[in-house]
Amino acid sequence: MPAGMSNKNAVPVVGKVSNPIILPGTPLTITGSNLAWVDASAPGAVQLVDPATGDTTDAPVTARTTTTLTVTVPSVPYGTYRVAVTGPGGTSVDAGSTVTITVGVAGAATTTSPSSTSSSTTSTTSP
Repeated sequence: MPAGMSNKNAVPVVGKVSNPIILPGTPLTITGSNLAWVDASAPGAVQLVDPATGDTTDAPVTARTTTTLTVTVPSVPYGTYRVAVTGPGGTSVDAGSTVTITVGVAGAATTTSPSSTSSSTTSTTSP
């Protein structure tokens, strides 16, 4: 049996994420164990959980292997969220897996614009 597929009823464990600071609409790869049995098409398979309120937002799964899930980060307010993965054995957050990401605001990154250079010439005429 391939790695990660040994126990269908094991709780998913989130080990790490590809980028801990990310923008909505960006792909995020979750690496862990017991991910092979996660129903990637099920609503709530992967969610971002606001630790302050407990509110959840689904993060749609776009790709998977036995040890990774790739999701699209949903549009959520700026802040830090726990990544929760649910499989037949339960939810990663409930089992103590508390990997977090910080979701930024699009356009909040520092931008620089090309500097404009102007020159002026002053001419004087004497009488």
